[in-house]
Amino acid sequence: TGSVIAVSAGGAIAGVLVAALCYFVVRWTIDRDLYIIGSVLVAYGAYMAAESLHVSGIFAALCGGIAYRWFERRTNDDEIVQHVDTFWSIAAFFANTIVFLLVGARIELSHLVTHPVTTLVTIGLVVAARLAIVYGMLPFLGVAQRAWQHVVALAGIRGGISIALALSLPHALAFRDEIVDIVYGLVAVTILVQGLALTPIQVVATNPAIQS
Repeated sequence: TGSVIAVSAGGAIAGVLVAALCYFVVRWTIDRDLYIIGSVLVAYGAYMAAESLHVSGIFAALCGGIAYRWFERRTNDDEIVQHVDTFWSIAAFFANTIVFLLVGARIELSHLVTHPVTTLVTIGLVVAARLAIVYGMLPFLGVAQRAWQHVVALAGIRGGISIALALSLPHALAFRDEIVDIVYGLVAVTILVQGLALTPIQVVATNPAIQS
């Protein structure tokens, strides 16, 4: 447990330091494209720096992105922030498309039912955790309307990140193939069930006449 915490914390620290360094370099310019380049350098630079230090590259990229955004919003105007947002929105769309194309090319439907009990238990635990957080914490955050709590609960759809994390596991790891198959099953269920139910629930949440 201690090593996991150390690796995660080390990655987070590395990410913040890389973000601070990149932003210090680009903050003196008014060229909006350089801010995009800086954000890309943070994403890849933080990951590679963390991996070279044998700490978590994922936590480094995550915390580096959060830190870079924090620096950016504190000192820049809305136009620069929007410019960077637009770039990453398009990049995220293409990245998700590529991930799901690769998954579709690799996935075997027979594997989704290879471990039915474990898959169902995993789905149950993930859904239970989501429900506990949404209905237990959102009222304290000011989201008291029940219909919107249902929307947030159903919005916990697993997708590209879950699959990418599963596929990044070392091939020598015990039960790796089983973990990948279970994650595929979880993603498929959340996309098909929660995804299809999300729109009707959202319509109810935004229509007071239906709620009454």
